[in-house]
Amino acid sequence: MTKLSEMATGEVIGKVSDEAVDIRGGATTSTVPALRVAREDSTTNTAPPVLALRRTSSGTPANGIGAALDFEVETAAGNIEVVASLRAVTTDVTAASEYCDLVMYLMKNGAPVAEVWRAQSYGGAVFPAATTGNKSTLYVGIYGLRQNATNRLDFAYGDNAIATVQLSTGFCVSLNHGYAFSSANPIAATGSVPITAQFLSPSAGVVHVTDGSTGSGKFLSSVLVEANTAGSGAPNQLTAQEAGIFQTNEGCTAENYQTLPSAVQGLRHSFIVQDADGMRITANSGDTIRIGASVSAAAGFVRCATVGAWIELVAVNATEWFARTDNGTWTIDA
Repeated sequence: MTKLSEMATGEVIGKVSDEAVDIRGGATTSTVPALRVAREDSTTNTAPPVLALRRTSSGTPANGIGAALDFEVETAAGNIEVVASLRAVTTDVTAASEYCDLVMYLMKNGAPVAEVWRAQSYGGAVFPAATTGNKSTLYVGIYGLRQNATNRLDFAYGDNAIATVQLSTGFCVSLNHGYAFSSANPIAATGSVPITAQFLSPSAGVVHVTDGSTGSGKFLSSVLVEANTAGSGAPNQLTAQEAGIFQTNEGCTAENYQTLPSAVQGLRHSFIVQDADGMRITANSGDTIRIGASVSAAAGFVRCATVGAWIELVAVNATEWFARTDNGTWTIDA
């Protein structure tokens, strides 16, 4: 047997076609390598080759030819499995214009190793899609970026999706309202059934917001106007999801009745009087409406019959609606 130290430069240990050549070390502890390849030269600031893996073919090389470094582990007595593989795979073998990716393969659920990560020659990193469950994920600490099971992009905190981005019909961002943000705990679960809000682009320049639990929505970047003719017998009961929509009384044949939702700090509802029959806006049970120094009774109302008048009401807390801006003569039920 030829000792490695006695081999001449370029000398081949052995060459066989269909059999592996084993080089086995006698290390008996986990801290001692079974095989060490070392090189010493006079340079001090370079990284010369210490070990080279060469792949050749008796046929004509084509895109996809490469070299693999497999990691074999005994997972049970006498059972050797390839649990990981690092492969250099060419994507273009055109002479003088070659490209190559470095690909990581890993074993999962006892199946043969499969691609989980790819460094592309132009600098990109690819995480291939899985077939089921959450797909490829990039984590920085416990914060992750992943492709989910519905081919959308999740921003994750641990295993929980905090926000989702979808590029399909316009640009869609889903925010998971089941998580709250604070200085003490940046992200904390606040409910077992989070609500999702989606920002869509159904038309150019428009952002549409919907509540995933109800399917209702409103436009933010443009103004959405809804005409309503509900009368005193069946007032139009507004919801929080309709905040931001301008309500009008166009088409009324009698005074239009609108009832605000229960006040929640930050909600905003706007109204335009378009028909001379007028509009009456009533606060929900226990809530009041204030215009300047005047305030309504609990569950009181404001009304106006001046065509062209408008009012924007903002909930400043859980019981009070304030007129942020108004025009025309609005009467307050005091």
